[in-house]
Amino acid sequence: MSGILILPDELIVNVLKYADYKTVIACRRSCRHLKEIVATCSAIQYIVELAAAGMSDGILNGVVPVERLRRLRDAQMAWKSPVWSSVDHFPYSRGMSPYPMMTSGNLVVFRSSRSRIGELVLLRFPSESRGIPERQWNLDLGSNRLETFSVDDSQDLVVFSCLSAIHIRTLSTGCVHPSTSTAGSIRSPSILGGFNLHIHGDLLLMLGNSSGLSGLVWDWKTGEHIARIASPPPPTSGIVAFRSSVTALPDAHGDVHCPTFHFMLELPIAIPPYFTDLHANTLPTDWAGSGHPGCFHADPDRRLLILELGSAAADGLALAFTQHTLYVPHDVFLSYIAAHAQAQPGAGHPTTATVLPSGPGPGTEPAVVVVPWRAWSPDHTRLTKVPNVSQRNLGLHKACGMHALSEPHVLPDRRILRVADYHPYRVARSRLADADADAGAGGCGEDDEDRDEDEDDAAGERCPRRPRRSDRAPGALPLPPRGMPIPYVEKDIRLPDGLRSEHVRCVLGEDVVALFEFSVGGHDGPAHKIVKIHYHPI
Repeated sequence: MSGILILPDELIVNVLKYADYKTVIACRRSCRHLKEIVATCSAIQYIVELAAAGMSDGILNGVVPVERLRRLRDAQMAWKSPVWSSVDHFPYSRGMSPYPMMTSGNLVVFRSSRSRIGELVLLRFPSESRGIPERQWNLDLGSNRLETFSVDDSQDLVVFSCLSAIHIRTLSTGCVHPSTSTAGSIRSPSILGGFNLHIHGDLLLMLGNSSGLSGLVWDWKTGEHIARIASPPPPTSGIVAFRSSVTALPDAHGDVHCPTFHFMLELPIAIPPYFTDLHANTLPTDWAGSGHPGCFHADPDRRLLILELGSAAADGLALAFTQHTLYVPHDVFLSYIAAHAQAQPGAGHPTTATVLPSGPGPGTEPAVVVVPWRAWSPDHTRLTKVPNVSQRNLGLHKACGMHALSEPHVLPDRRILRVADYHPYRVARSRLADADADAGAGGCGEDDEDRDEDEDDAAGERCPRRPRRSDRAPGALPLPPRGMPIPYVEKDIRLPDGLRSEHVRCVLGEDVVALFEFSVGGHDGPAHKIVKIHYHPI
């Protein structure tokens, strides 16, 4: 480190501005002089706090580092505000569905009306801290037979299916997307029972709705067919299999038969279950490559998947069910897949995964790796159970990034809305802040110099012997003890005053949570209608 110390402080600052946060932390821990440089430079502090907040930098839109740092700190505390905002002049319509059809970050998409199937109404919630304004607009896709669609706000992208073709347009204008070389459409195969579309960067996933159907993966920019996702094995007693659809995509292009991974569940429910829902994470995937405004965005590499399963139970004459909800960081799947990418049929693994061979001859399905519950889930997930549920929250957008709506998320008796945060860095900072507060209340006298000696173990390879300050730099946090769920913190937000309707639909965005308050019409009376839209930062 003596080499860099011979440089003037101004040059050292310029060097560290282009370093990643781990390098900055290593320098800060090396000597007092570098520690003072880091502590007095807003641009370098921003690098560290951005990573600790689970964010990635946005486009350089003229906001200076000291202002970006202030906005980042404000964003971390904004959820504690008791004040809700509301959307003015939204085009409420009796013909429009009060339920959002699709979300992407802070963007929410509605059907325009029952008669104009190909027209969408779009609402982007503002973010004061990130510098993103509110926007409302209508998008006419020129189709009266819009079957299914998906959007990615970060890529200005809407993909929809109509008349055996998948069309690729821009969200802003509805024109053919300039990044595609497919003339704006991809020929799609006919799938009995319909299918859903999912966007992940350059990849487009076409996933069959029926449990026995497989998925197809395309590159929406080139139209190239990349892979096929095999169907899950048939369920057996006490075990449910589900596909990790987006996370199991191969990195290789072309006709490459990569193994497909089936992660098994062992839950005390009847087989087949009453229902299964895998909630897609609505965080956009490509902020770094877009010209979208925003000082910073949620880290696109950190996502939470939510799987809901219901087991039916008789409750008198009414049908009730027990709802099991499984929260899984998607890197749990990715890390397992990376470790077993070269799986060979018939081979066993230390985690007792079973590799089923592929069929003979060309054109057959690739090998399938069956991963048992005990190998992946108990130490890396969180499982909740809610008994005697009488109604399903269909179409609820419950996960964005590493935030998720708790179960239940609306607690009317306490007048709060509860959101859980599973990002390991933010959880660590919150718990360390609580530990510091407890230590301060107990009169624990430890001066800052002693604490700074070991506060920034960026690698996180050993457990700290004592609590560190809440501004500790992030690192690869150690896993919780075996048999323990993944760590999380809950944010309780007071419900808005004057919430007039008992019928509320909640949507979780990238850094906002929105409440859609709507009236309920009868069979012969007026249709459902949105009454008011509230939103609050998280």
